[in-house]
Amino acid sequence: MFVFRFLFFVLSFSAAAAFSVAAVRHSSPDSLWVESVENGVQLETAVVTGTGTRKTLADTPVRTRLITADDIKKSDAFDLRQLLQHELPGVEFSKALSQHTVLNFSGFGGQQLLFLINGERLAGENMGNVDFSRINLADVERIEIVKGVSALYGSDAAGGVINVITRQQRPQPWTWQIDWRKSAHNDRKVGTSHTLNRRRWAHTVQLHHTAHDTYFLPNPPDAALYGKYVLHRISGEKTWNMNERFVFRPTDQLRLSARAGYFFRQHAHDAGEDQRYRDFSGGLKAEWTPSDERRLELSYAFDQYDKSDFHREKRLDLRDYSNVLHAFRVLYARPLNALSKEHSHALLLLGGDGQRDYLSSRQLGENGIRHRYSADVFAELDWTLGRHWSVVAATRYDYLTDTKQGHPTGKLSARYRRGAFTLRAGCGSGYRVPTLKERFMHFHLRDLFIIRGNENLRPEKSRGLHLSAEWAKNGWSLETSTDYQRIARRITTTRPSDERDPKSRLPYVDYVNVPRFEVFNVETTAQHRRRHRNHIVTARLAYAFTHEKARERETLTPYMPARPHSLTARLDYRHASTNAFDGVLSGRFLSAIRGEEYNALTHEARPFRYPAYFLLKLSLRQQFGRGVQLYATIDNLLDYRPRVYLYNSPPTTGITLTAGVRLDLHALRF
Repeated sequence: MFVFRFLFFVLSFSAAAAFSVAAVRHSSPDSLWVESVENGVQLETAVVTGTGTRKTLADTPVRTRLITADDIKKSDAFDLRQLLQHELPGVEFSKALSQHTVLNFSGFGGQQLLFLINGERLAGENMGNVDFSRINLADVERIEIVKGVSALYGSDAAGGVINVITRQQRPQPWTWQIDWRKSAHNDRKVGTSHTLNRRRWAHTVQLHHTAHDTYFLPNPPDAALYGKYVLHRISGEKTWNMNERFVFRPTDQLRLSARAGYFFRQHAHDAGEDQRYRDFSGGLKAEWTPSDERRLELSYAFDQYDKSDFHREKRLDLRDYSNVLHAFRVLYARPLNALSKEHSHALLLLGGDGQRDYLSSRQLGENGIRHRYSADVFAELDWTLGRHWSVVAATRYDYLTDTKQGHPTGKLSARYRRGAFTLRAGCGSGYRVPTLKERFMHFHLRDLFIIRGNENLRPEKSRGLHLSAEWAKNGWSLETSTDYQRIARRITTTRPSDERDPKSRLPYVDYVNVPRFEVFNVETTAQHRRRHRNHIVTARLAYAFTHEKARERETLTPYMPARPHSLTARLDYRHASTNAFDGVLSGRFLSAIRGEEYNALTHEARPFRYPAYFLLKLSLRQQFGRGVQLYATIDNLLDYRPRVYLYNSPPTTGITLTAGVRLDLHALRF
């Protein structure tokens, strides 16, 4: 039945794409025109993550995947997890035993992926992942994804960087938007955003609330055979997210900005206790740009992420975890005239960071407090060599006070472009220092075992290679890329030992370094876009292959192994007018995977198989005038339901309907 449904989708998608393209081709052939991908919005968008300086997506030597604001609107995703899974092959979110969300991105877990908001790190973690609920899609302008090691961002970026860019100030004197969504299980999202924009200053205030109720999953009677890896329910939770930004331009060359934010999430842990998560963030930044290519930037960022247990009956809220980050940064960019000639241009970027990482928890022992200081300096040369070649070379040196060790890293990327063809290649080295939690923290994982920190952990060291080729012409584009990453001294956890805690009698699990971990990725994307008058049709198909090789026979991986094959497909129709209409049919397929898991009942490892699955989604958006947009989404169109809901299974209970509305009050005409 599964194979039949998958083949049915592929044939339906192909037929729909062929029909749409044929319809455009045969309607008024004299007036038919094709919008070239080279001149499209995406390739002309300036990106900053890969090189630290603004370059168009087409010109950057560092391969960057871009998710635009238009992609976010048309996907009608509830949160970042839904968006990334439907936009990128090789991405899968699942539930840990503690019901925290964990990520696998082409073989890398949250420990090796660096999430940034406007280039700044996030404090706190849950099972090695950041709190994805903190990222509010209503405030996102675009998301830039760079795979592989990075010399600009240092530790935690061995597998890649995902940089979330928030909305910048708008040209309108004022804006006021209201969003509302409602879905199954009483999933709801409501938010408002208000901006004031004057000649020299701008002010933005945002408030968003999300929530969903607890619901139980219909497992069969034999689900008990899978032990504690069965997911019986999805616990309800609610979030509040508030942000404020102020920008002041005393002169045309000087820009001063300040921001502040508060985040709250309450998760229904069990019958008598909730888990609460709070985040307080703020920052100051000064940017001086005497010319288009000369820039000086000074910034300070603060982020505090707290966890607490709320006992409903006693009305007690006991904080048991707090992570605080203070970060300072200086950047200076200027052109190098000595290297700049006709058709050639060179830009030098210099910078440095200072950071204080503070961790407080009763699970740390001693006085329950640990901290570390770190500092780094980096340099990057961005050199355009003639009409076809460009090269980016970067180097970085980090020093940490707690280990008294320094770590040099570097990366070299090159781009060659001639006509419709673009070739990119890169190589680099990276590292990841063990976190304070991995070194010092002892904590219970449900009632399975106790994970112990290891003060003797050594930093991970990684090497990476990247090759990609792209062809784009007359609305067609085809891109294929290959990535290889090797990590030495990878940090992971052992299998439960015979040693047990005297009080709880639970076995210990220790953090250790293992010799080597390798990941090989191949990704291919094909896209076609046609436009006739106000009708725009876009079809995209993306496939990713991931192969992991690890010497970890006696260890437990802290995340689900990557599925070797994954596929995303999207058929997008848009009628561009005052009353614009968008229809998006998207699907994703993930292959089955076999591996080993630790059985909490028998305390033994056993073979295990996660089945393949396929999900299909239809999103519709209708614009009325300039101020009203209506949304409707049908998720899981083929009504897929896992036979047994495991922690790595999609927690869908069938077809899901979502409705929503967005009001742009500043654009309404009464």
